Amino acid sequence: MPPPFTSRVRNALNAEARSVKLSNLVGQGGLWYGFGRMIMNLLDDSGADDMSNMLVKTFRARLPEAIDQAQHFASINVSGSSGGTGDATMAFREGLDGTERERKYYLALQFAPDS
Repeated sequence: MPPPFTSRVRNALNAEARSVKLSNLVGQGGLWYGFGRMIMNLLDDSGADDMSNMLVKTFRARLPEAIDQAQHFASINVSGSSGGTGDATMAFREGLDGTERERKYYLALQFAPDS
């Protein structure tokens, strides 16, 4: 199994998926989910099912935080203030996978009030 999907990474994701910097696992601005899908296609059925379950479980665990931040950034753009962002929030944002970043931007646009 490639390093981004070893048991060590799986254990960290099971413990607290939001604390894992997915972007660091597959390189600069990496697409951890995309790489996982590619690996899934190479595995047998049970391995592919395990990989799929890990990807879905991770995405679902991280989605509420991404939505929360998208709402926060949408309100910042409207008010023009920076607000108080904590270290944990910043660390989570820096660790977002490329797919999550795209979704977060899309969600921010959805939550932004019409100008």
